[in-house]
Amino acid sequence: QVKIEYLHLTLNKVADQIQIDSVELENYFANNQLAYNDPEKRKVWQIKIAKPQDVTEEQKQAAKAKAEELLITIKDIDSFESFAETVSSSSEDSIKVDVSETGFREKDQGVKAIDEVIFSLAKGDNSEVIEDLNAYYIVHLADIQEMRQVTFDEVKKQVETDLRMEKADKNYFVLADQMAALSY
Repeated sequence: QVKIEYLHLTLNKVADQIQIDSVELENYFANNQLAYNDPEKRKVWQIKIAKPQDVTEEQKQAAKAKAEELLITIKDIDSFESFAETVSSSSEDSIKVDVSETGFREKDQGVKAIDEVIFSLAKGDNSEVIEDLNAYYIVHLADIQEMRQVTFDEVKKQVETDLRMEKADKNYFVLADQMAALSY
């Protein structure tokens, strides 16, 4: 005969048992408000001039010269269609040029060097030529979506879930140790 008994302890079960009052929720939100805000986002038009594989100095200079030429060509363009058309019409077979438009993106979602430039530009500005290991880039800051501060009421459920899980995380290991000691 075998008799088996077990307890099933999960983080969610611990979280369900935690009581939280409204003052505690508001304090948690006040101390962590930045985590709930919608961060600033930026929309970018980007030109990428690829450096050929196994580049010679001459090829590298040709790609950089093309980037410099494009920087002058796109100076006063105000629509992505015109931007892309201008870049495409000045493309050469020997130098690969890609044009793209990013949706709104937050900081630290791309190549660090390019990201720093994007978040230093004013709306409507073009960057200088940015050199990366595999390509030259030119970015145009098309639009900025400012950071939006949310209210407590907008994120109350999420704040409650986060606080409950944070407290449960702390209690879980204490309870697990107690269960281990009792079961032994």
